[in-house]
Amino acid sequence: QKNPDNPVIAELIKDNSTEMLERLEVIAWATNPQHDHFKSLKSLMVKFAAPLCHSKNIQCSIDSKGINEEMLMPGEIRQNIFLVFKEAINNMVKYSEAAECSTNIYINKNQFVLQIADNGKGFDGTTKGTGNGWKNMQKRTVDLNGELVIDSKPGKGTIITMRLPYPFKIPSSWD
Repeated sequence: QKNPDNPVIAELIKDNSTEMLERLEVIAWATNPQHDHFKSLKSLMVKFAAPLCHSKNIQCSIDSKGINEEMLMPGEIRQNIFLVFKEAINNMVKYSEAAECSTNIYINKNQFVLQIADNGKGFDGTTKGTGNGWKNMQKRTVDLNGELVIDSKPGKGTIITMRLPYPFKIPSSWD
């Protein structure tokens, strides 16, 4: 208020409003029953990751062989899977110095598996900054009765694996 012409303040307002709009878009997407299928989740993942990876010259692939694109996915599950994926991609782009990133999504032994791997510099388990991103990923996964494993070693890249119970619990209102 005291210095409205300060460009730093204007940039902060712009960044905060952009982040708020992105969060609202994800909430609207997750609560819309028209998107309660795997195809919608995969489409949003590609829409998010492709331009971000391209901007950093990272080859990015998303593979979901064996999953029916019309598979039903409740909004809460889709939202949490997407937000874990988004955090993993953001961290990879910011810190890994990777040239390649692959995401594999599959179903194995009553588990829905999301695995994101990069060929970056890896890390020793310590995080930069507050480390809330990793904590949020863990919490989102636990909230879905799942398991999140982060496997990384310096110089060896990072593999993040999210496992959720499958088949998903479908809300009774769908009956």
